[in-house]
Amino acid sequence: MESIISELRSSKLTMTGIRMYYITRTKRRNSDNEYLAFSVPISTTIIGDINNLIFDSTISRILEKSLTEFNPTGTETGTIEHLPLEFVNNYESIYKSISSTLPESIADLDFKEIWGYCIKILYDEHNPNELLFFKKFAYPKIFSKSLILSLVGGSYNKIDDEIITIDNDVHAFSFDKTMYVLNKSQFEIFFNFSSSYRTIVENSIEMLKELDVIENFEDFALHCINSDTLTRRLVKIINEQRFKTVQRCILHVPTVIEDFALNVKFENNKIVYDESSNISDIITLIKGACVIGALDQERYIAADTKNANNP
Repeated sequence: MESIISELRSSKLTMTGIRMYYITRTKRRNSDNEYLAFSVPISTTIIGDINNLIFDSTISRILEKSLTEFNPTGTETGTIEHLPLEFVNNYESIYKSISSTLPESIADLDFKEIWGYCIKILYDEHNPNELLFFKKFAYPKIFSKSLILSLVGGSYNKIDDEIITIDNDVHAFSFDKTMYVLNKSQFEIFFNFSSSYRTIVENSIEMLKELDVIENFEDFALHCINSDTLTRRLVKIINEQRFKTVQRCILHVPTVIEDFALNVKFENNKIVYDESSNISDIITLIKGACVIGALDQERYIAADTKNANNP
């Protein structure tokens, strides 16, 4: 983490300017890109304020934290998750929009359609670094339901111009082909990870069905896909190949069900999914979250699991 903090501090001192883009997800006819970027004119008088706001906050949020790989189902306290840009859902489309030599005109933007914004740090021509900050944005309801006034010449006048806020709470930043996640839920919304997770599940259904671990597996998968939370949990156990572990250890399943009082049916050497099943207990069983404490030999349901032989 120290190297990342050092790079951020160096960038704050060596940057030559910024570019800011509002991003929308409005699909336009004759466009192959779901995302559109609107270049935001920034007065040179406030670049220093934005610079301090973004860099100081980001550095303070990652101080004394450790780096860990991105986990779709949870975040370990005291860590900052990271993942390669190639694994960030929709990153290529968003980057394409902000890299356009002809960004959309700000005059054509409906501010209520802003999906988020991106701040790009500029360096001199000899510096190859690329640093981008991302934030999911929701147009504050107070702007549309209130009169916004300013004091001019001793009296308050209505502000008719569109209002936007820039704060220090960025949700992610990318540097050196890596994305660093500061606010996981907003990061996932910004890059629309829900659709990515559903795709992983949908693409795995046939392969997992062939393992023959769950009776009525397609119904089980469909139930999961209809819930973002269950989809995330299912993606994690797919990535960790937990279904193969269950297949290999299928004869141990009845003992785990009994010892941990799981509401899971098991018949003919299969986990049975039907309308009366507790799908959360099924996922808990498959993910290997039923553990016995090495110290006190007590039974626990773990929020997450990690192989001690492969930390």
